[in-house]
Amino acid sequence: MKKIMTLLLILVLCFSITGCGDKTEDKSTSKVDEVTKKTDNNNVDNKKTVELNFWHLWTGSEAEALQAVVDDFNESQTDIHVTLLSTDIQKQLAALSTGSGPDIAGNFYFNVASWAQKGAMMDLSELIERDKYDINDFVPSTVKTVTLNDRLYALPIAMHVNMLYYNKDMLEAAGYDKFPEKISEFKQMINDLSVVEDGNIKQLGYMPSADPGIFNIASMYGAKFVSDDGKEILEDEALINAYKFEKEFTDNYSYESIAKYGSSFGKYMSPDNPFFTGNVAVKFDGEWLVSIIDEFAKDLNYSIAPLPYPDDKPELKNAGYASPSIMYIPQSTKHPEEAWTFLKYLVSEEAMVKFTAKIGNLPARKSCMDNKAYDHINGFKVFLDYAQGDNICSIAPMNPEAEYVSELIAQYDMIMNNKISAEEAIEKIKKKLDPKM
Repeated sequence: MKKIMTLLLILVLCFSITGCGDKTEDKSTSKVDEVTKKTDNNNVDNKKTVELNFWHLWTGSEAEALQAVVDDFNESQTDIHVTLLSTDIQKQLAALSTGSGPDIAGNFYFNVASWAQKGAMMDLSELIERDKYDINDFVPSTVKTVTLNDRLYALPIAMHVNMLYYNKDMLEAAGYDKFPEKISEFKQMINDLSVVEDGNIKQLGYMPSADPGIFNIASMYGAKFVSDDGKEILEDEALINAYKFEKEFTDNYSYESIAKYGSSFGKYMSPDNPFFTGNVAVKFDGEWLVSIIDEFAKDLNYSIAPLPYPDDKPELKNAGYASPSIMYIPQSTKHPEEAWTFLKYLVSEEAMVKFTAKIGNLPARKSCMDNKAYDHINGFKVFLDYAQGDNICSIAPMNPEAEYVSELIAQYDMIMNNKISAEEAIEKIKKKLDPKM
């Protein structure tokens, strides 16, 4: 629940961006002209070192890994110096609304459409074309999330895909010698792995959740969420089926009982993680959990499996939902050429491998996937292979995407509490947001 409320708070903050200027199309043309002029003057002697401010959203060891990449860049040349600052999305919003702020920054992928349309993000398309910069090496699902009306407003540095982690000992005790491939078999298994004694849940085969559960289950059913042009919310049968999947499992134990059971769980990044302690047998989680298990639960007998597919749709095998970590150049930067130079370095193969291998994230470039730098991470290769699959989906950029994600989560609670049906929830979201799109 804390995770859901945190995401909701972030989303609410994302809605508030205002005052960043006119439509991006108008402003980005003049910005590219400015970049081109600076490029023409690149041979001027005695240039001073340009100072760039780089704001990002990581903390702790992840921030340290990013600092190492920035240090490499600073040491490789003398024309540009980058200063790194760990901040939050609220500070970005405040700075950009006044026309100040960083020269390059990290953001959430679901903000691309709204921030770009408000003029906060610089359109990179003409720079990409000018430099003949190759976009094709990036995993397609990550490029999709930063492309609006055929224009690119950010570049991905990492990507994240959930798979199913499972406790091998618990499955074996329940009579399972392999992980099921079909959804009907998966449903049966997670119920077989759930234990109730004297009306109290003692063990759950699976912990239902709006985030990340609903997005992953929707991808299992082949969800598209919105139209390809991002202008219409779809009455997506796959998303409806995902809500029904969660509702069916929840009704077996009651939403209140599951919430009560979940309230007793320990912290995610600790030995008391419910998956580590055997409170939950199966869970959706990302590639980063491999490193967390190595740190807090070295003796855990676990494995990782693809998401199951509908019994009648084997073509949806190995489906998944991708979400990238992205970097963009704010429209307000006074150093667009230097920011572009640094951005290209930041998402280069060398820098991307160094950063993502250190923090246990998937690289967003296909050429990085086979790099030996990831060999030291136990079980990581299964994610590297999975992320390149044809059935890995993402939501097409739309405005208001953050509000759409927030609504999907809000309606989840309504459905689980028997206040609305899955069909009514999707219709309600569509009616509310379609006019805004």
